[in-house]
This record gives sequence, structure tokens and C-alpha cells, in this order.
Amino acid sequence: MRIIVTGLIAQHYRLAGVSWDYIQYCIGLKQLGHDVYYFEDFSNTPAGKKPIGWRCPVAFDGGSAVTATLEGMNGNWVVMNGDYSINPTQLKQPLPRDFTISYDLVAAQNFTWGAKGLNFQLSKQLPNWQVESYWTLRLRPGFDGREGETNVESNFPSAPGYSNRGQWFKAPGFSNNKKNNHILVSIKKSGEMLQVFIDKNKIAEFEKAIPAGQLFNAFAFSSGSSGDTNKYYISNIKITKD
Repeated sequence: MRIIVTGLIAQHYRLAGVSWDYIQYCIGLKQLGHDVYYFEDFSNTPAGKKPIGWRCPVAFDGGSAVTATLEGMNGNWVVMNGDYSINPTQLKQPLPRDFTISYDLVAAQNFTWGAKGLNFQLSKQLPNWQVESYWTLRLRPGFDGREGETNVESNFPSAPGYSNRGQWFKAPGFSNNKKNNHILVSIKKSGEMLQVFIDKNKIAEFEKAIPAGQLFNAFAFSSGSSGDTNKYYISNIKITKD
């Protein structure tokens, strides 16, 4: 597998030593035999700041997504609270035809049952930022230890016969009763087939999910929930070419 690692390498002349923070990923991943296409853990952004290398539009409440640390969790995380969205500005385009995308997701303790979910969207985006076609995964935690909800939606107007409606699935292990309600989300595309995993549990499989000629050139996260307890945290976003 081919590996592309992003970070503060030759970007800031006063931070030369920081380069080694990212070179170690290249060395370690190469030794493990992996091909990482994209990786982001927000370690190059101080807590409280907008994530470097990401577009973070100002929301209706005047705020936007920022990085933070979480007690009991390693590294930096992007906080999604309110009508926030983020998408990478330095993504190599288009994405591979076959790939696996994964990310760590945390829901805050006592997250309100029924509040809006966190969306992850793969899309083919036009130069004017309009979306021509997309595939979206929405996750929402359960309550009192009960499993959460997963919704999958897609829209491929130029490819008849592919799903253009929403489908609901369970989200095992994703609730609101812990201090950090953490799951690992993985999306695996192979040809037209697509699989969704939460931790090691395969929760959905679609034999005919993505048209064979479809190449995505963008992805984004968005949320709509607001309030001190209705926060999502994202980190360790990785794309591997399969």
C-alpha cells in the first residue's frame, strides 16, 4: 500500500523539529507494510483553534469547529457542536477507487436522546462547491447503555438502479452513559460493494452501493446538535488505498 502522511513539514521555518513528529509516522507505517493515503489526528493544531488544513465555516451561532483535548482520551479532537461542518482543504483528488476510511468518534456523556446525528459525507463536488452526487453516513448515540442509530443515504442522479433513499441500522456500543462514548467507524469500498463497521462489528453491507465509475473528490463532517452535552468529537481520520 502507498502512504501519504500530512503535517507540518516545511510549512513553518520556526518549527523545524516538529517535522520529526510526522516523519515517525512514515517510518513506522512503512515498517508495518501499510499504504496510508490520508491521515489526520489534529496534532498540529493547538487546542481551541480551528484545525489547520480544514475548511470550517462559521455557523449560525457565530461559532465553528475547533480542536480540544478530552480527559481520558489521547491526542487532539475536533469538537462538533451546533450547525458545524469541516472538510479538508489539502486532500489529494480524487479518492482511490477502492479504499477504507476510518475515524474515531466520541459522543459526550448524557448526550440528548433524539438530538441530531453526526454526518460523514463522501461526495463528487463541483468547482462551485455544489455536490453532484454523494454517499452519507449518519450516527447518533443511544441512551442508558442502549445501542445507537445509523442512517445511510445516497444520491447518484446519473446512475439509475442505485439506492437514492435512506436506510436505518443499529449502532452497537454507541450510547450516552459513559464519560467518553467512543467508537471506531470504518467504511470499506471494493468495486460497487460497500461495508460499514463499528469497531469490529459489520453493521451494513451493500452489494450495489456505489456506481463502478464513481470517483469521490471530497469528504466532510457535519452536525446539527447544540448544547453542552450534545457534542461530538472526531479524530484519527485515515484513508487507505485497498
